[in-house]
Amino acid sequence: MMRRFAVRTGIIAVSTALAAGMVQPASGTDAAGPADEAHVAAIEAGIDNPGFEDVTADGAIAGWFPLTSPACGTTVEPTTEDAHSGERSAKLTDPTAGGIVCLQSSFVDVLGGQDVRASAWMRTLSGTTAWLTIRFHDDAGALVGTADTRPGTLTEWTEQVVTAKAPMGATRMRVMLYGGSTTAGVSLIDDVTLTGPRDDYDPTLSGAHELFVDDYRIATRSPDVERVVHPPRRSAPTLTADKPWEANNYVYSNTVLYNPDLRKFQAWYGTFSLVDFHNYGLYAESVDGVRWTKPELGLHEYQGSTANNIYSTDAPGTVLYDPADPDPDRRYKMLAFKPNPRGYHAYTSPDGIHWTPNAANPVIPNGDVQNLGYDPYEQRYYAITKQPMPPNQQGAENRVQFISFSDDFVTFTDPVVSLEADVRDKAQATASGASDMQVYSLPSFAYEGIFIGLPAMYEVTGTGVPGSGGDGTIEVQVAASRDLDSGWNRPSRDPLIPRTAAGDRDDGMVMASSQAVIDDSTVRVFYTGWDGTHGTFDRRTTTSIATWRRDGFVSMSNAGDRPGLLTTMPVTVDGSSLHVNVAPSARQGGVRAELLDENAAVIPGYSLADSVRVRKDTLDGVLAWSGKRDLSALQGQEVRIRFEITGADLYSFWLR
Repeated sequence: MMRRFAVRTGIIAVSTALAAGMVQPASGTDAAGPADEAHVAAIEAGIDNPGFEDVTADGAIAGWFPLTSPACGTTVEPTTEDAHSGERSAKLTDPTAGGIVCLQSSFVDVLGGQDVRASAWMRTLSGTTAWLTIRFHDDAGALVGTADTRPGTLTEWTEQVVTAKAPMGATRMRVMLYGGSTTAGVSLIDDVTLTGPRDDYDPTLSGAHELFVDDYRIATRSPDVERVVHPPRRSAPTLTADKPWEANNYVYSNTVLYNPDLRKFQAWYGTFSLVDFHNYGLYAESVDGVRWTKPELGLHEYQGSTANNIYSTDAPGTVLYDPADPDPDRRYKMLAFKPNPRGYHAYTSPDGIHWTPNAANPVIPNGDVQNLGYDPYEQRYYAITKQPMPPNQQGAENRVQFISFSDDFVTFTDPVVSLEADVRDKAQATASGASDMQVYSLPSFAYEGIFIGLPAMYEVTGTGVPGSGGDGTIEVQVAASRDLDSGWNRPSRDPLIPRTAAGDRDDGMVMASSQAVIDDSTVRVFYTGWDGTHGTFDRRTTTSIATWRRDGFVSMSNAGDRPGLLTTMPVTVDGSSLHVNVAPSARQGGVRAELLDENAAVIPGYSLADSVRVRKDTLDGVLAWSGKRDLSALQGQEVRIRFEITGADLYSFWLR
């Protein structure tokens, strides 16, 4: 997938079957048993100790699980006699055709039908080279399929590859290096990977900050480096219900954005009044985002008066400010659900208050919650909507997010699935005592060459009061998409904006506004919190501000007990310096790095020993090697960056 940076100015972003062999059905269970939870990792994150550099106190290979037949003299051991990279490799010795020897990696999560790839650098010392195998397991640990390659004699280090499609029912997989019971030989193995396919990988960085919200740039990481989701700083409530038409205190902020032309914040939010059982779209504005005014618009009557801030008597819409539109009457754009005719309706406006409907309405069928965004890389609008889905296993509504695109904000493509809860979500819900997990809404915005999604994950716990559509809690997670067409990645399912403690204002549900306010040092998202769950009507709501440091949604973190390593996929050097956003958590913490060539060898002058550690908390730290920062000599080359993280959080990196 090529990264696109033909950005339209003006939109406010504040807002093969196998390399060898075949997939084989399997019976029985894995002799090594179920995975240790400490070794379960996301598919793109790689496996523990892939280069066999880490050795336990008793001399075994850390993070790997050997199975041997001692009576036959078989052994699995780390060795320093030769290595493809680093100091060590794994040595498998199977001296007789009757012996069995194998080495199994840690488990990695997988979904049935997912394409996967395993690779290893291998060399034959004698006899027959060990096989490289992917083994697929279900939740109970049963083996449900295998795929392998069986190399011939390899006199030099040679990369072996296996690709396969995970069988349906598979939830975990691992690499096995296997000396069969009918062969004998001594093999060396090094630099093992187990990942999803990377046929679309683009090494170009293009100056954008590379975040760790997904695994696109990650090749491997050691067990000492973990992905951490960072909840925001929360403000006190900023926008609250204080008008008669807000009397039921159900006030949800669809859109809050900063308009630089007006030098003020604008909010479009909504309520469903229990006084007259009617939806209202409401408008407010603020100079600082904290103190809000609700202007008397004079547009719609409420209880005999038009002295109110009601801009619509239908369900509230999601709004974009589009100053680059040549038509000043179309500078604001809105998508909203309207019941008659039922569907999602598009509107345009010169001021965000007086709206003109699209003649082609409804532009997207069906209706409920919606989010509207702009793709500056492909220069197109996109709408994320809810569409009918078959009921879930309990026979209840199944909430799934769909996406449609438009080049002109007049005609939209047919909606296709963008994000649906998966088996990991369902398992998480079950573990907490809920019956289901669903995606309630999907606000998103362009950020550093990708898209950040803030899915509202609805954990269904019951039916709720009549008319509520079910009961349960909602928390906001973080997702990433490289191009919007290929869906969303969520390596971590930890909440980005979690619910708060019982009795607090956000203890029932939290949902994010549709855009972000971004400056040089922070990212702010306005969000609505409820003090009750979905299936209740006596809940109160407030709008507050969630604030992160720039790039601060997710970090790759090391606790400081010992350094952790993270190695990137190949990246093209297109700048003269390497920058990092890092926050040390330990007194002597920080980040340093070394650069590797296409053979994974350290480039002279750019080793860890030469690297000067970035020790301070900084949004823009520059890596140096023996005082040298300039990477001009490497311009145009593809390198891998191996970060050493010690007692620190690494949020992003980039070349400039």
